[in-house]
Amino acid sequence: MRRPGSRRVAALALVLGALASGTGRAQAISQGFELERQGHADQAATLYFGVLRGEPANLPALLGLERVLTPLGRLVELVPLVEHAVAVDTSSGVRSVALRTYAALDMRDSATALVRRWVAARPGDPAPWREWAIALEDHQHFEDARNVLLLGRRTIGTPGALAIELAELGQRTGDWQTAAFEWAGAADASPSQLPNAVSQLDDAPADQRDRVIRVLTVSAATPTARRIAAELLLGWGQPDRGWDVLAATLDPPTPEAALALRRFAGRASGTTPGVRRVRGLALARLADVLPGPMGAQARADAARALLDAGDRESARAILEKLAADPAAPHDVLALAQTAMVEGLIAGGQLDSATAGLARLDSDGAASGDDRQRLRHALVAARIQ
Repeated sequence: MRRPGSRRVAALALVLGALASGTGRAQAISQGFELERQGHADQAATLYFGVLRGEPANLPALLGLERVLTPLGRLVELVPLVEHAVAVDTSSGVRSVALRTYAALDMRDSATALVRRWVAARPGDPAPWREWAIALEDHQHFEDARNVLLLGRRTIGTPGALAIELAELGQRTGDWQTAAFEWAGAADASPSQLPNAVSQLDDAPADQRDRVIRVLTVSAATPTARRIAAELLLGWGQPDRGWDVLAATLDPPTPEAALALRRFAGRASGTTPGVRRVRGLALARLADVLPGPMGAQARADAARALLDAGDRESARAILEKLAADPAAPHDVLALAQTAMVEGLIAGGQLDSATAGLARLDSDGAASGDDRQRLRHALVAARIQ
C-alpha cells in the first residue's frame, strides 16, 4: 500500500507547479519548503499558517503544516484549520489531510463523521475508505484498518472492491493467505493486476508458500488464481507442479490462456532440465494458437527447450510437426531439421540420423557449418 509521505510530496509538487506565477502565496509555500529542507520546521510552520489565513483550503500549505507540526508535537493546531478547509473545499486532497489529522490524534468520531459525509457525497468511490485505512495503518491500527476496508467493500457493494488494499494489508501483517485471496480477486477484476499479484506474492516466506498455493488453487481457484499459482510455483523451484496447475486452465483456448502461456514461458528462463522442459511444453501449447510463422517459431523454440531438457520424445513429435509445416519460414525449418537430426544422434538412432542428414545435404536447408557439425557428431556416435 502506498505510503502517504510520497503522496504528500507529489501533491505539493503538482500544486506548486500550478501556482508558479510568482504570487505571494506561491512564494511563501516555496520558502516554507526550503525552510523544511534546512530543518527550520517552526519557521516553515509560520509561513504556512500565514498562507492559510488568506486561503483556508490551500492544499500545499495544509500538507506543509501536516509535515512540520507532526515532529514538533503540535499537530493539534491543525485541527481547526482542516475543519475550516473542509467547510470551504470538499476535494479529496483536503479531506485526506483532515482524515489523517484525525487519525493521528485518535479523534475517531471526527474521522467517522468525515468519512460518512465523503461517502454520501461520492457514493461508490473507494477513496474515503482507502485513505482512512492508510491513516490507521500509519499508526499501527491494523485491525481497525482491515475493518474499515471490509466496511467499505460492503458499502460499495462490489465483492472485489478494495481488494488491493486488503491484499497489501495482509502482506504487511503477515497474513499471506488473505493476501493471496485478495490478490486473486484483484487480478480477476482487472487482468492487468496479474503481474503485480505474482510479484507481490513472490515475497511470501518459505513457510507460508504452501498456504498461498492452497488458497490460489482451492479457496479462490479461478483460472486467474491458478495462473498466479503456476507462476509462483515456477519461481519457487517447482516447475513441473507449476505446469500442471497452468495446464488445467488452458481449455478452452482463450486470449487470456495464450497470454498466460506466454508469461509462463517467459518466466521459465532458468537452465535446469525441469525449467527448460516446462518452457518447451508451454511454447508448444502456445504455438498451437499462434498464426503462421509466429506459431512455427514458437514450435521451434519449444523443440529446442525440450531437447535441452533431455525430453527427446516430446521434442521429436514437435519437430516432425514443424518439418511438415509449409508455412514455416526457411530458417525455422532449417532449425527444426537440424534439431531433429541432433535428437536422433543423441538418442542413438544413427541410421535415422544418417537419413535425416542426407536430406539436409540435398535440400540445403541447414548451413554448411551445421551440417559439418552434425557429420562429426554422427561419426563420433558410431565410434562409441
